Amino acid sequence: MTKAARSLILIVWLAPLAQVADAQAPPRSLIVPEAEVPARSVRVALERMFYDYDVVELPLAALDQQVKAQGRLALLLRNRVYQLELAPNDLRAEGYREVLIAGGATIEHSPGPVVTFAGRVASDPESVVRVTATRGIFTGYIKTGDEWLFIDPLREYVPGAPARLAVVYREADVRPEAGGQCGLEHLRKA
Repeated sequence: MTKAARSLILIVWLAPLAQVADAQAPPRSLIVPEAEVPARSVRVALERMFYDYDVVELPLAALDQQVKAQGRLALLLRNRVYQLELAPNDLRAEGYREVLIAGGATIEHSPGPVVTFAGRVASDPESVVRVTATRGIFTGYIKTGDEWLFIDPLREYVPGAPARLAVVYREADVRPEAGGQCGLEHLRKA
């Protein structure tokens, strides 16, 4: 199926979904990650960790820009539109400094911008959202009710995977035998 055909199908399918998923006004800038069909070796590795998952291509620059500029993000994940409200959440300690020591010289750098964000799903005041967003990574989780949805870079499970690819899964999708294991650690044993 061509990319244009998938986009048309997605638009037709998404229109009623956006209304059902959130009774608020439809999102102005919905970000729809492109579904990826991973190579067989990647699928085998991920299926050791998860019962069910999606591998998606994230538009990292668009995610980074929208989170930082608007503090709002509408994201389609696992067949649901999540309208996220986010605010910077600097995890660095007060007085944090970046110091480089090279050749006996000490050079202090000003810390970079905040890249960690906290918030909630717009229609769910009890929800919890935490993400890290840069032009090189988008990772985090969304907790609503009893459900946890995770967005992890694929390279956490498959060394060398492109930064733009992510694994999206629910807590219930994690196999018991994989619980508490780092993806890379698990793959090295395979």
